[in-house]
Amino acid sequence: MNSNKSDTTPLTSLDASGRSNESKDAEDLPPSFADEALTSPSQEDDVEDSNCVVYLIVLLHGLGTLLPWNCFLTIAVDYYTNYKMMESVEDPVTHETKLVPSKYAPDFITYMGIAAQLPNLLLNFVNIFIQTKGDITRRISFSLIIIAAVVAFTMAFINIDTSTWVLGFFVLTLTSIAVLNAANGIYQNSIFGMVSDFPFRYVNAVIIGNNLCGTLVALLSMACVALTNNIRQQAYAYFGISLFTLVICFFSFFILRKRRYFIHYVQKGNRQRELEMENRGKVTSKDYFEAFKQAYPMLINVFLVFFVTLTIFPKLMLGVQSTSDVFGKWWISLSIFLLFNLFAFIGSMLAGFVQFPGPEYLWLCTWPRLLFIPFITFCNYIPATRTLPVLISNDWIYMGGMVLMSVSSGYFSSLAMMYTPRIVHPSKQRIAGMMAGFFLILGIVLGLAFPMVVQWFVEHIGGSSKP
Repeated sequence: MNSNKSDTTPLTSLDASGRSNESKDAEDLPPSFADEALTSPSQEDDVEDSNCVVYLIVLLHGLGTLLPWNCFLTIAVDYYTNYKMMESVEDPVTHETKLVPSKYAPDFITYMGIAAQLPNLLLNFVNIFIQTKGDITRRISFSLIIIAAVVAFTMAFINIDTSTWVLGFFVLTLTSIAVLNAANGIYQNSIFGMVSDFPFRYVNAVIIGNNLCGTLVALLSMACVALTNNIRQQAYAYFGISLFTLVICFFSFFILRKRRYFIHYVQKGNRQRELEMENRGKVTSKDYFEAFKQAYPMLINVFLVFFVTLTIFPKLMLGVQSTSDVFGKWWISLSIFLLFNLFAFIGSMLAGFVQFPGPEYLWLCTWPRLLFIPFITFCNYIPATRTLPVLISNDWIYMGGMVLMSVSSGYFSSLAMMYTPRIVHPSKQRIAGMMAGFFLILGIVLGLAFPMVVQWFVEHIGGSSKP
């Protein structure tokens, strides 16, 4: 921290006109990084985050924004495709009832992705234009209640036999997933909007929480595989941990609202926006255009990082097969989920200590990451159906490339998200933070869809397809 002053230090000082000096200073700030802000990543006012409580709560919400959906995704094949989407039918010969895959089972993951990401993207976009005065945590708390209710609703069906009404359960599941991700879109977008008023290491805390979430879910997956083969017990573990985390996130706001450090930066951001409204009137489309105009180079960086990452992880990585017997049944758990999430987490942690390059040159690092896509296509990706030659068959070279992709994902996503609110005028920081959250989701959505293009390319561009 920059200060060791006691908590009795007044939040603001007023000039002769009664306006806070902070607001006066904010008027004179240029719509870009000040040089000193780049050299000192923890540029904070004369107020202290005692015991890093605010930082840890923000990190917790970074975890909370992704944990429920990550748990849905991780257990989707075993729980939904291979269990809940099984249909009870009568054998015409023996007249015995047996379970067979329903017509919804083969493409359930695709349906699930569409139901999840479209509402998430839409609500994320709409949330940018819904202005809140004062404490944005009310919107976040409401979103958390909806997400927790959906998770509890999902848990209620774990022990219910759905094999005789698969269509109804299919519709209920997709509807609940759509509601969960719509609320989660508001939750995630609002978190980024909230911390955009804080020193930019708090934006990084959200990214660290995101990547920590992936690591924890990967470890949870490995633990479930090792401890039990009962899919219902695994489902209770996944959804129960999600619900418990959401409850903690919800009640953390009661602590957050009382923290002097949190109150200081929320009030400071609100004062700056109020001052802007006094000078220019209410927020208009011009304000959004100006915020986008100032922030768009960094928004492109945000999009590129997540587009490349979600194109490769998990879909393309799941298609890469090991050429040795070193990993055995742990190939997917270790070389894909744990590898990516662990090293992305390390990358986001690294961004808290080193910020290089600066915002003007970050594009020199985000655009070259596109090369990771052709790199993985020349590894042992879908060997049974590919027509392109395999140029990289060594597992360790492939994993080395994926380590670099993962670290760069965590590191550059943190830098891009931290830089975005700081390259616009202070009065537009919250708008820019929410725009960054939207471009993050946009990168995820298009990244999840692009592997179909990559797979077609690998299977057809090299010549005649394999039988």
